[in-house]
Amino acid sequence: MEPMSEKDWRAFKALKADALERYCASILAESAALSADMARTAHERYLAVYALIDKRNRSMAKAFDGHSRSKALYQLRVMHTMGLIADEDLQRFGLQCFDLDD
Repeated sequence: MEPMSEKDWRAFKALKADALERYCASILAESAALSADMARTAHERYLAVYALIDKRNRSMAKAFDGHSRSKALYQLRVMHTMGLIADEDLQRFGLQCFDLDD
């Protein structure tokens, strides 16, 4: 596979930052909803928030940990699968970089 072009790398860095911000915002919203559920005890809410953060942190690691050109294509695919980036976002990249038909 051909290395990621400088243009694609710059686009990737910007897209990754935006996707991380969206993902974190969604996790915070989910945790706020769990925290506000007064039908549960404080301990139950805490455990629910803890479980959510633990699960989302593992997903976050797949999509965002490490920052290298060699991981960029994999991370794009993971972010796309997670619904953090749309097909239109991928159009920023050269055809050799990402093929939705794969």
